[in-house]
Amino acid sequence: MVPQEVAQQLAAYHALQPPLDIIALLQSFSIQVRVAPLTAGAAGMCMGVIGFLARVPDWLMVVNQDAQIGQALAAAHLLGHYLLHADRVFACSSVVVGPEEVEACAFADELLMPAAHVRALTAPITCNMARDFGVPLIQLIRRYRDLQFEWVHKIWDARARGEGPTER
Repeated sequence: MVPQEVAQQLAAYHALQPPLDIIALLQSFSIQVRVAPLTAGAAGMCMGVIGFLARVPDWLMVVNQDAQIGQALAAAHLLGHYLLHADRVFACSSVVVGPEEVEACAFADELLMPAAHVRALTAPITCNMARDFGVPLIQLIRRYRDLQFEWVHKIWDARARGEGPTER
């Protein structure tokens, strides 16, 4: 899903052990980052906004300091939009709707919680493990669960494409 040139640019970061220094990574892409409270009154935003990314005239990312998914995951999600869906302005909420949002979520998950590292964990998932990845506990649990049941997603995707067995 991630274009080859993006994968190459991020290869050095995947070689590192979590947690990833997301601010340093963003700065390597020349993105200015601000962390601020984003509420209903801020720039007409609604509750649940994790942040936004805009070109004013250089790229500026504002991450909601109160993002329920955590600041690092919110920033990684917005970086996914920057790299995968270039030259667009994004305001993202905690509700995932549409293929571009799904791609940005998958990008952020893999960047901050690489599948190889998460699969190596043994349950129960703890706060210390989540801290090691730099994400909230609930996000690491979700990622762990998703990877455990990845085969189910593949079956459903194949069925949706008409490639898998169907029930009769």
